[in-house]
Amino acid sequence: MLKQILWPTGRTRCLVYWIVLLPVDLAMTALDRAIPHPTRDQAIVLSVLSLGASYLMVSLFVGRLHDLDRTGWWAVLLSALLAPLGLRGANFDLPKEFALPILVATCAGVFSTVYLGLYRGARGPNRFGPDPLGSDVSHVNNAQASTRSDI
Repeated sequence: MLKQILWPTGRTRCLVYWIVLLPVDLAMTALDRAIPHPTRDQAIVLSVLSLGASYLMVSLFVGRLHDLDRTGWWAVLLSALLAPLGLRGANFDLPKEFALPILVATCAGVFSTVYLGLYRGARGPNRFGPDPLGSDVSHVNNAQASTRSDI
């Protein structure tokens, strides 16, 4: 499972997505709230942790997209759409011009959470690998083929 999380190839189950997403998100939120005005050294450490968390999130997005039989490049777009949410958590007043990007990012975050976190992946093997749930749909395909040949 560690290889699946650290290297964005193959397919990732919903359960793995939630097991990694929730603790990482909660930890980063807790750090953001615990250190409202970081010193220079704290800001460097927080930046490194944030980059690591971002890498984990993109890896999870790619794995879930692969499980849904979608290309992982959508994770790049999703990450770009979610980037303004980082500004929302910052402890300074944002100009009104940031309201629309933050609204779009929030909508993208809700959509991606529902789509990546709740939809079941493609049944059976797909172009990104075998079904992580291990379901075999070959018997369904064989049954459909025999039914068609009987007609």
